[in-house]
Amino acid sequence: MDETTDSWFAPRAGDPDTIRLSVPPVPQPLRPGPPPGVIDYTTPYTVPTTPPVAWSAGPSARRSRVSRLFLLAVLLLQLCLSLRLRNTASPAEAATLVVGRAELAHLQHGTPVATDLVQHVGGAPALYPVLAALGESVDRVAGARLVSLGLMLATTALLYSLIRRLFNERVALGAAAVYAVLQSTVVQGFSVSCEALGGLLLVCSGWIAVRAGRRPLATAVLAAVPAVAAVVTAHAVVLALPALAALLFFGGAARHGLRTGILRLLLCSVLTGGLLAALGAAGALSGLRADLLPEPDGVLDASIRAAAVWTGPFLAAALVGGGCYLWRERLNEVPDSEPRTTSRALRFVLVAGLCTPALLAAAIQLRAQSTAGLAEHTGLGLLFAAPLVGIALTRLVGAHFRYPQLGLLAWVLLLALGINQSTGRFASWPDASPLLTAAYPHLAPNGRYLTQVGGVEPYYLSDYSTPGQWQSATTSAASLRAVPGVEQGSYRLVILNSAVTGPGSGRLAAAVSRSNRYRLITQIRFRAYGTLVGYSVYVLRS
Repeated sequence: MDETTDSWFAPRAGDPDTIRLSVPPVPQPLRPGPPPGVIDYTTPYTVPTTPPVAWSAGPSARRSRVSRLFLLAVLLLQLCLSLRLRNTASPAEAATLVVGRAELAHLQHGTPVATDLVQHVGGAPALYPVLAALGESVDRVAGARLVSLGLMLATTALLYSLIRRLFNERVALGAAAVYAVLQSTVVQGFSVSCEALGGLLLVCSGWIAVRAGRRPLATAVLAAVPAVAAVVTAHAVVLALPALAALLFFGGAARHGLRTGILRLLLCSVLTGGLLAALGAAGALSGLRADLLPEPDGVLDASIRAAAVWTGPFLAAALVGGGCYLWRERLNEVPDSEPRTTSRALRFVLVAGLCTPALLAAAIQLRAQSTAGLAEHTGLGLLFAAPLVGIALTRLVGAHFRYPQLGLLAWVLLLALGINQSTGRFASWPDASPLLTAAYPHLAPNGRYLTQVGGVEPYYLSDYSTPGQWQSATTSAASLRAVPGVEQGSYRLVILNSAVTGPGSGRLAAAVSRSNRYRLITQIRFRAYGTLVGYSVYVLRS
């Protein structure tokens, strides 16, 4: 081999005796890629970030469908619980229908409202009574009660929407399930009561307050309009205004800071107070004090017992749920889905505001030593305690539905209480047939009649008498005013109710007993909340 000419050997520069071996690169053939569907394990692979859980806590179409189906089942249960109740119209229902008929005739034909039963309506006589009278014109008492049933079903559905925006779907479903079986919900769903419309307007105001938490400041002002309308419709709604204030403050402070929350609260409070003051000056709130502070009936023990039975279990569950929410804010199983944005002090303001209406309703009734309106007032008070009961059920069931039997057991207990208490409330007044049978033969075209029962006789005997012929004496003051007429024999028929107490009622009963002008024709006895009471029917001697 010629080392001087061969390309494999080349002398290093500057050293002729050194031979350097130079190897040219060998060309590599192209490597074909893997066939389709085959993973190439020889290429580098970066492991993606793994989420802590395999599901998301955010809203989804499937979750919305399941929640709505469950809500529909809750509404059907509430519908069945209300429709099972049976009785003639109560004195308060009959009074509302008489006033509604008179107001509707005044709107249609301009006839004057000639009845003193307006004082028995717990709100503006031109609002809910007119709506009830429209339903009554279709199917008598049942038609008016169906109007209330529709309002209460809408209240439950809107309450679910409010709590879902405030917390989440699980809490909202639990709250709707327990609120639907509450005795006040069941009874008001098939009773002619102003609180049915007032509660719906109240929840509408709360929904706007929660929805306005993510919107500009001017949006929060809209919550004042349905709140004022609710107070005018049902005067007892004023007890629930602290809960609305807590929702407004919490929504603004949690998302926009403490200053924004205070500003929203002040703005809505000033607007609501101004509107209520203007309406009060116009006379739209003339019966507010009488509705909130009824005359004492002297049965303090009965007031305490009724408040404890109707409010105690639900309020206790609400307090437990409030304590759980104060201890831990997160309401689902996803660890990082709800970053902590509210302080414990802010959550305490919300819990205290939601519990205040129920405590106020019970405290006012105990101070008045009266059971009049207790069921309606506590029902409105427990309306905003439902979110906290939903939290209690959620924590009782646990993460991943660990203990569903405990939540079901608690709900069944509340269901049993609701069925028992609603049945007892609907049986607290007797069937009107014996009373009407006794009073009907003694009616005359120009006669005057005195009753302590309320609007039962003017409503059911409207074909044979007018509301103006009947004078109501269901309060101590009204009974005292009727004493001179009894002594003079001005009334053709006098119907006394032993459940009406007070010095005026005692003087009226004594005047009837002393007078030789009246004779007793019948007595109707019944039990109301465990107490034996009765009606005594007296007729003027001929």
